[in-house]
Formats: sequence, structure tokens, C-alpha cells
Amino acid sequence: MSAVSSDGTINVYDLSLLPPPAPTETTPEISPVITYDTKGSRLTCVTLADGEMGHLRPSTPEEAEKRKRESDSETEEEEEEEWQGL
Repeated sequence: MSAVSSDGTINVYDLSLLPPPAPTETTPEISPVITYDTKGSRLTCVTLADGEMGHLRPSTPEEAEKRKRESDSETEEEEEEEWQGL
């Protein structure tokens, strides 16, 4: 389970660490297994996915530059399409 807050904090919890239900009315508390601070980005939602990340590898500087050029090109095309009707 995860929780986000508008101050930019993401907490991830492992619910298997919850103790078994007890007859008392107290709500058990667990600490997050990991916390990520976005350093002030306002968060309103988060999406989690299950699966392995072993297939991911760091990109080379050349691949990163190529992706940046492609992204910049797509942005320019979108801006051109937006103004065609005026």
C-alpha cells in the first residue's frame, strides 16, 4: 500500500507486517518500508505496479540525448498543430 501527501512525500507500506487482529479496539500502526521525498512537488495520487524491474537498465548518454530530441520534436509538432486553426 502507498500513501502520498500534498507536501511531496510518498510512503510505501508492507501490509504483511501488520500484526494479527487482536480483540482490542486499538488500530495497529506500522512504519513505512520506504519514504520518498519529492522535495516539495504537490502530489495528489500515485500509481503502483507489480512486477520485476530487472529488464530495465540505465540509458547511455547517447540514448538519453536521442529521447530528448524526440521529445522536443513531438512538443514542437503539437504546438504547430495547435496553431494551425488560427
